[in-house]
Amino acid sequence: GIKQMIISDRLNIPHSTVYDTIKRYKETGSAEPKECSDHPKMLTKRDNQ
Repeated sequence: GIKQMIISDRLNIPHSTVYDTIKRYKETGSAEPKECSDHPKMLTKRDNQ
């Protein structure tokens, strides 16, 4: 395959982005980042009912 440095140079993106994307694909089978929020949701007792 193509080396990660060549991919990052051609796409003009950081090497870490290429590395993380390939790692995520190998672990999950998808290159899509998982959804995350800035902070955990706070539920009240009323929300849980």
